[in-house]
Amino acid sequence: MRQSIGIALLFTMLLSILHSSFLGNQLLFIQVRSEEYVPPHWLKKGVYAKYRIKDLMDILFINGTWLSLQRRFDVYTADRAWLRWSIEEVNGSRALVKVTLVYEVKDRTFELSGYVSVDIYTREVFLLNGSRVGVTAVWCPPNMLAEGIRFRAGEILNEKSVRGVLSKGSIRLPDGFFHPAYTYSMDDTDEEGIFIIDLRGNVTRGMKGKNWEVIDIREDPKTNQTRVIVRLYLDGESTVISMDPGAKLLRTRPNYYYEPYVFDVRSGLLIESFMRDAILLAIDVYRISAGRISIEETNVELSPLPFSIVLLYFMRRWSLPIVSILIVAILMVAYVRRRRRSKVSMG
Repeated sequence: MRQSIGIALLFTMLLSILHSSFLGNQLLFIQVRSEEYVPPHWLKKGVYAKYRIKDLMDILFINGTWLSLQRRFDVYTADRAWLRWSIEEVNGSRALVKVTLVYEVKDRTFELSGYVSVDIYTREVFLLNGSRVGVTAVWCPPNMLAEGIRFRAGEILNEKSVRGVLSKGSIRLPDGFFHPAYTYSMDDTDEEGIFIIDLRGNVTRGMKGKNWEVIDIREDPKTNQTRVIVRLYLDGESTVISMDPGAKLLRTRPNYYYEPYVFDVRSGLLIESFMRDAILLAIDVYRISAGRISIEETNVELSPLPFSIVLLYFMRRWSLPIVSILIVAILMVAYVRRRRRSKVSMG
């Protein structure tokens, strides 16, 4: 009897373990599948990021009008400019994002401000009237934040970003330090978003690619250099361009654009290159022309600086005081020793 009860208990335990294991695997499977749609852990109310705009020249609005700081012969840039976004509230899967652009020209300050709604899972951007206007690249999805990952970072209206590949490196930010970062480089395997003219190797007249053909090879009499004349075929139209032999040209297709995004290694936050993004449509801006747009201030925890950089900063900032203290200490030790020797000789 006891043996039968023991066998029954053992059988029940085995069933329980198998059931738990099955549920665990199911939960693990669900977790892995849903990982793609998990927003960054820092994405919540009150989060903000401020970007310094260096050499702001032009602003292109969505209605096609330009706000230009350039003149015919001289280039004028804003004296100071910055871009800021902040999460005002999070309701379910939507975050209300405020976007502000401020620039100063000749002691006058101009400000543009507006709101958009962002799906925190898909990064889709919506105007407050519900219209979908694209996908933001303000952050890199957590599951995409790795060396060699390929994905499309953004979308603006009917235009998509060229697929990029992440590579780990570093970038110098306005604070003067080199920060660990993932750079978003154009993926030359993205045949949907770009076409490639590869003239490396032996180039001959009549050489053809998928969307191009070499129609002539000639010498430039002014520079005495060889030029390759290539005809491009895009959307039923042809264009002729001149290239260097041995060159490789990557060009975006119609309705595609490329931005060299830079993301923080830890948080995935966009820290460099904010020339165009779907959230800028909150202020009716399609593209910003500037020398550089880099993060200046944020309450998102970014990747820590490498120890070597911190050490170099410490040495650069405190080298003079430390050297001065060491010199004083050496002089004092030398003085004390000299006094002792003089006392011993007198005794």
